[in-house]
Amino acid sequence: MHRIGRGRLHVPHQDVVGKVGFPDAAGWLAHVAPQGTLTQRFEVFPGRYPDADSRVEVWLENPLHAPLEHLGGRHPLDRVVECEALGPLQELAPGQSTRLTVEVGVGATAGPVEAATSWGFWSQLPRLEDGRLVGVFVPFRDGFLTARPPRGSGEPIRCGTLVAGETCAFDIGPGRLAAAGVGSMVVASAPDGSDATNIGFVEARQSQE
Repeated sequence: MHRIGRGRLHVPHQDVVGKVGFPDAAGWLAHVAPQGTLTQRFEVFPGRYPDADSRVEVWLENPLHAPLEHLGGRHPLDRVVECEALGPLQELAPGQSTRLTVEVGVGATAGPVEAATSWGFWSQLPRLEDGRLVGVFVPFRDGFLTARPPRGSGEPIRCGTLVAGETCAFDIGPGRLAAAGVGSMVVASAPDGSDATNIGFVEARQSQE
């Protein structure tokens, strides 16, 4: 496990059998594979989880020649990656139940995920680099992506057309940027302009951590 950016940790595929927990998970996780990327979004309840307050746990397996006695004789035969969002601990009386709502999305793999939203996920959050507005977004629905400058400071800029599950990469030069600088809101909307949702803000380029 290693840090790949601000607020993000990466668990690579590897030949181990075991589990790692994430006490600081902020309400989303992603599994990135060559065939596609899966995201999960969920509510968190700080201080109410097992395993040192882990809100997310990742379990890995790889094929072994013999059972693992310290795991009750478990004998993995396949490669397994399980990305699990946990619900909070809850004391229940007989007949009661509890639930955790998880919002799942799937799209093309475009690199590590930097943020997950209700509309899709960012493989590169919108940011200004060398005077250009760049970003990579994978939507779950068709629509449009637009950068909207703070009120009264410029006209909206169309960043791209969204096709469900496909990568939308944009690179907008200074000639089109106008006032759409740091702090501009990035909005995803349906093809008819309805259901507009704020999915991020333009940031300055961040140094690698």
